Amino acid sequence: MEHDRNDQHERDWSNFTPSSKISTSHQWLARYCPSAILQDSYGPSGRPSVLTTDREVYGNSDYPILFRIGNGGAGYTGVLKVICLEFIRTHGNDFRIGWIANHSRHSHIALLGDVVQVALTYEPDIEEMTEREGWCRRVLRPAFWDHFILVGPRSNPADLRGGVSALDALRKIASSDRDAAFHTRGDGSATFVMEQKLWEAAGVSNASSASFIETNPLPPYPALEHAGRSGAYKLTDRATFLTAKGDGKIPDLVVYVEGGRELLNPCSALVNTKVPDSTAQRTAIAFAEWLGGETAQGIFEGCGRDWKPGVPLFTPTGREEFKKDDGLVGKEL
Repeated sequence: MEHDRNDQHERDWSNFTPSSKISTSHQWLARYCPSAILQDSYGPSGRPSVLTTDREVYGNSDYPILFRIGNGGAGYTGVLKVICLEFIRTHGNDFRIGWIANHSRHSHIALLGDVVQVALTYEPDIEEMTEREGWCRRVLRPAFWDHFILVGPRSNPADLRGGVSALDALRKIASSDRDAAFHTRGDGSATFVMEQKLWEAAGVSNASSASFIETNPLPPYPALEHAGRSGAYKLTDRATFLTAKGDGKIPDLVVYVEGGRELLNPCSALVNTKVPDSTAQRTAIAFAEWLGGETAQGIFEGCGRDWKPGVPLFTPTGREEFKKDDGLVGKEL
């Protein structure tokens, strides 16, 4: 095994260019350092491949892309665009930043392979593991706080009442005699990982194969839309919910559970310490550090305030929970 590892590091990859996606088993991803993250589970419908092409590119098209960010949900809210444009404006205005949309685990793998130079991920356990491996550094934990919420149809077949805890809500969904359904992406994402932890803590066995659970391997926003059309309960992140709600895509979904440490969803800013030094790498590290400053934190804190619901999507690094007036349970959005 050690001989194989040495071979993959010594191989000349200079003429290799990945296609629009690359298998998580491809040796090119581990050319700087091996990692156990490549052997991890991806859920019942997880796709063992990482996207490598830009979802969006920020900045003046006259200039080259200097570095790329890997992230899933936050990018779809538009906050990355605002953040990146402000960083570009205040750091020379002569480069662009790309966003590659993978879920948290795959963004982490993209960082390992230098597909992206900054990863914004939501899995503290995996982040700690890759730091111990010696190739990953958490520049910020968190860069901001996202928050999981449990949403469902207005008809509320599981009869969830205000103030119910996440674990009690899941037990009621599992035991409902009114055909309550729960949707999962089943894709190895941070949301799927959190679902599994919550089902286990709630004492609901074999949740991934239960008849009331439907698996739909979709990105967060389309998965939420599908739950809305189907009248299903779903664990999602607050930012995606408010984005879809503001777009008028999920009129029948309401929030039943929010708040508490068990539903915190911290987003860390990661960089790879094993890639060669370059202007791009130094700028990427500077960007990750800049996210903790007053300007970026103000953008995170204010994101969503000028939308129709009028409530923030995230909380800044120094505040875990939202103010009481910004709660979503029982609120008509």
